Amino acid sequence: MADDASTDRDAQHRVMAVKLYNHTWGLLDEPNRTSDQDREMLGAAFGSMYHWSIVGDEKNFAVSDWQVARVLATIGETDLAQQFADQALRRAVDGNLGPFLIGCGHEVLARVAAAKGDEDARKNHLARADDILSIIEDEEERDVLRADLDTLR
Repeated sequence: MADDASTDRDAQHRVMAVKLYNHTWGLLDEPNRTSDQDREMLGAAFGSMYHWSIVGDEKNFAVSDWQVARVLATIGETDLAQQFADQALRRAVDGNLGPFLIGCGHEVLARVAAAKGDEDARKNHLARADDILSIIEDEEERDVLRADLDTLR
């Protein structure tokens, strides 16, 4: 019985992690977000991170750090965004999670640098992410990263 309850709880955590992740993206894509929606977006990103912290793996942790960093950069909380962006890239590299997530780490670091007004760091991380594009084998992943990078040019 305990195994069934544990499995059900894990499944619920996974469902909530995905729902909150997607909800965060919906708010990020909202062109006329209000300050209340910014708070909701931040809460959803951290909520997704929380649920993944219970049932996720290194990839989920890296993606969660990346999304939280992106949200924080978007709302101007650049110091905290920097910490999460650094962690996203560190997890991707240390966990050998592949070129796509490493490229995403550089993308979010470029985004944080742009929000801080650090043009040199923005250009450096954009260049590093551009270099990584050429070794991403999955076309969809390449397109996703390229589209994100294009918003920073």
